[in-house]
Amino acid sequence: MAKIAYIVRGVPGSGKSTIAARLAGDNGVIHSTDQYFMVDGVYVYDPTKLQEYHTKNQTAFDASLQADIPVVICDNTNVRLEHMRPYIEAAKRHGYEVRIITVPHPDPAVAAARNTHGASLKTIERMIRRWED
Repeated sequence: MAKIAYIVRGVPGSGKSTIAARLAGDNGVIHSTDQYFMVDGVYVYDPTKLQEYHTKNQTAFDASLQADIPVVICDNTNVRLEHMRPYIEAAKRHGYEVRIITVPHPDPAVAAARNTHGASLKTIERMIRRWED
């Protein structure tokens, strides 16, 4: 059975977490830096913790790869290509096929209204401007 690592990327409110859940099915595991910002079930973003939480997410992702979980998913915005690199390199090191899923940008106002972490319209527009293909 092939081992697959999905890198799901998209702006907040684009539907990437919904797609990640479908890809994970019953045998996969999803790793998202957002989970580290959850405090008692509430998303509390602290920019001073961003690098620390990205590192924790990468470490957990790598542990799932080492455990030979058949489907391992990185569910982050991954706006810049360099953000995906550690996940891709780790997956390849562990013999995983890597598939990058880029979720199309919705209208920024729609994304701002439907994202679950309170990302503002201005933040989403900035992410789209910085987006790397």
